[in-house]
Amino acid sequence: MKKILFLAVIAAAFFAAVSCSDNSEKTLYTCPMHPQVIQDHPGSCPICGMDLVPIEKEKVPGAQDHSGHENAEMGYAAITVSPEKQQLINIKFDAVKKRVLSGVVYAPGVVAYDPELYSAASEYRNALKINSAELAETAVLKLQSLGLSAKQISEIPKSGDDGDIFSNMSVYAQVYQDDIKKIKRGADVIVTSGQNRFEGAVSGIDPVMNPETRSFKVRIKLNKAGAVLKPEMYVDAGIMTGGEKVLSVPEEAVMNTGTMNMVFVDAGEGRLEPRHIITGAVMEGYIAVEAGLKEGERVVVNGNFLIDSESRLKAAFAGMGASHVHDK
Repeated sequence: MKKILFLAVIAAAFFAAVSCSDNSEKTLYTCPMHPQVIQDHPGSCPICGMDLVPIEKEKVPGAQDHSGHENAEMGYAAITVSPEKQQLINIKFDAVKKRVLSGVVYAPGVVAYDPELYSAASEYRNALKINSAELAETAVLKLQSLGLSAKQISEIPKSGDDGDIFSNMSVYAQVYQDDIKKIKRGADVIVTSGQNRFEGAVSGIDPVMNPETRSFKVRIKLNKAGAVLKPEMYVDAGIMTGGEKVLSVPEEAVMNTGTMNMVFVDAGEGRLEPRHIITGAVMEGYIAVEAGLKEGERVVVNGNFLIDSESRLKAAFAGMGASHVHDK
């Protein structure tokens, strides 16, 4: 019964709005919590029971208002919400500005030897075996260029031919496509294996995605691994992200419609405009904005659900021709 009543109210509101009568001069009433409820006399909302409140003439769909066509192609229209109603439904705003965003991307990884390091260490061991001072000196220079200290180089002959070098080992982490854009070369990394923690940094990012796992291979160079880590061991990598100032908005401001991300922008004098935006990384409760907003603008961060409903309703009326109704 409630569903039938609800549909009846919607239908009545629609036909009242599109009829070419003097309705545009009448005072219409709506529910602050359910803006789709519209009628031409005071009363209670059939959905929640709240008292209906008068709506301004410029907000009545079809009453000398052509703004309903704005963004109609994206299914939304700009709306006007008076300061009183903004307070009633607790609409809040936040600034679009540059913030220092940082976070952590967690990814599984596999231990591997650095190919360059392994090759240089092998050359050094071979030079010592054949007692060639010249080749040994060349190999030492390569090892030093890779970041090994004199003490670490002196341990290489003791490690044997299995290449168990206790420094500058690598981890290849599997980072999924949604997170790869957050990661930069040189970013700090914490690698854990059980209770053991190792520090390192991102030394390379594979430009080609694995189509089967939808992930990218990220190479992490460890500062000092120790004898705990062995080839092919599984580890966990925590890759630090961000640290740069980027244009951003709070997560609450962004609405995902399924085909795009959008926000409602404060255009002044109670006018709220839907805006399609291109987003980037999500960190610390904020979303980076790559396109669609300018620094200094304000976006709605609370009350989006109700604004969304009214904006869609107005766009629907505009799409059906309701915005062409004029006073006689």
